[in-house]
Amino acid sequence: MESIGAKVYIDGAGEFTNDISTMIQATKTFKSELDAINKSDLNPFAKASLSKSALTKEIEAQEQKIVLLKEKLEETAEKYGENSTQAMKVTEQIEKANAALSTMKEQLDNIKNPVQIIGDQIKGWGDDIQKFGQQISKYGDWMTTRVTTPIVGAFTASAKEAIDFESAMAGVQKTVDETDTTKYEDLADSIKEMSGVTGLAKQELAGIMEIGGQLGITADNLSDFSRTIADLSVSTNLSAESAATDLARFMNITGDSQKDINRLASSVVALGNNFATSEAEILEMSTRLASAGTIAGLSAPEVFALATAMSSVGINAEAGGTAMTQTFTAIEKAVSGIDDKLAEKVAKAEKKVADKTFALEKAQAKYNQALEKSGPSSIAAQKALNNLEKAQANYNNILAQSGESGFAAQKAMDSLEKAQSKYNQAVQKYGENSEQAYQALQNVETAQKKYDEALTKTSTNAQKALQDVENAQLKYDEAIANGSNKAELAAIDLQKAENDLADAQKTLALLTDGSTSDLQKFADVAGMTADQFTAAWRNDPMSAITAFIQGLSQ
Repeated sequence: MESIGAKVYIDGAGEFTNDISTMIQATKTFKSELDAINKSDLNPFAKASLSKSALTKEIEAQEQKIVLLKEKLEETAEKYGENSTQAMKVTEQIEKANAALSTMKEQLDNIKNPVQIIGDQIKGWGDDIQKFGQQISKYGDWMTTRVTTPIVGAFTASAKEAIDFESAMAGVQKTVDETDTTKYEDLADSIKEMSGVTGLAKQELAGIMEIGGQLGITADNLSDFSRTIADLSVSTNLSAESAATDLARFMNITGDSQKDINRLASSVVALGNNFATSEAEILEMSTRLASAGTIAGLSAPEVFALATAMSSVGINAEAGGTAMTQTFTAIEKAVSGIDDKLAEKVAKAEKKVADKTFALEKAQAKYNQALEKSGPSSIAAQKALNNLEKAQANYNNILAQSGESGFAAQKAMDSLEKAQSKYNQAVQKYGENSEQAYQALQNVETAQKKYDEALTKTSTNAQKALQDVENAQLKYDEAIANGSNKAELAAIDLQKAENDLADAQKTLALLTDGSTSDLQKFADVAGMTADQFTAAWRNDPMSAITAFIQGLSQ
């Protein structure tokens, strides 16, 4: 651990600022990690190794916390005086931190290393082991270097993988709107199965699921979605992230069922295998054409076919997508100018804009409420803080009453002194071996025992009160963390509502911004009358597009 300027660096723990609250949170994080390891069903070898690592990080964070508290004490003493209430409070915090550090170091010393664990287990095997003592001695070094160390490493790696997988699944739960917890268990099982088949890591597959959840893929369809994306990332030049993002957005735009994900992916692969283009280029172009193609009435396969044709002749997705989208939009505007159903379409688009506006207002209100309920000023955090202050006050009170100066101890000491005085009198009056002296000595021993019990009781009460303070601190930290998580989720919902409104407004603009003056020009290029071109665009838009492109080439 080293200090550089105003920042503190802790080995294995990343970078921390000189904020004491940050260091407190760091020790809490490492303590939570240690508790999770101790409660796990891990093999003793792995548990010992992981516990030692987590406790070491917790000790480093605690030591730095003490460094920062001492710096704070110097600043406080300089500002308010060494004997001020503020300085005494910081001094008390340093003493508590040092006590906690001593406890941590004792726990670290008590953790057996994996070789000791093996030794303890060997001792339990009984007399039979003695017969092979010499043989075991010969192979001791070999076991340590060839067996014990690899086993510990394997268990440590396995435990880390399990923790990483649980963290990845937490990301899935954060994005998927599903209340049935068994669904998440099914998703986790499917990830494990897919990992063995596709060769992708479980964390990478969980990342695909998380992206799918963010883009609206339901829990019932996430397994098929993830398997399809995994296959695409393995067999094509598409990355898992781009395949998941582009295909999910494509289906959201075109309205294709999520159950058709495999069919759509197969279409992209087949086109990539049979034309002078790649799957990545086809999917990128298709995503850019999807919105205008859907408005024009093209099916998903037709959009894929058009994207393949354009990318096969070297048309850039960004430029080609923009040009074709503008063409589709211009044709739709021209045709819609003589469409009796235009008013109905506009009315529906306007209603959708109104609905999305209302949804945005609700999302904004929900986000504002989440912000109010987050942070230290929230009701939950204030309640937890009150409990923490009560627990601290109780602990301080018990400390004041504990030790030799405590009320109970003073009372017991008075009784002990009286008993001692009576014993001395009995010895002087009746002799050391008299019955009276013997009885008085018994009273001295009883008083001594009660005095020792009084000291022990106050120490036990102080330990329990300190545990109550730590539990209250943990609940306070949890209350703040829960409020922050809810605010983050509300922010995601707000962003989605803003995007939905923008899409609805764009659709409305496409319907109301058009002109019918160019209809005849489109029809002339396609070699049709205006009515024939309108009918083709309405009933078979791909044929109208094909005729128009052929007309341009001539």
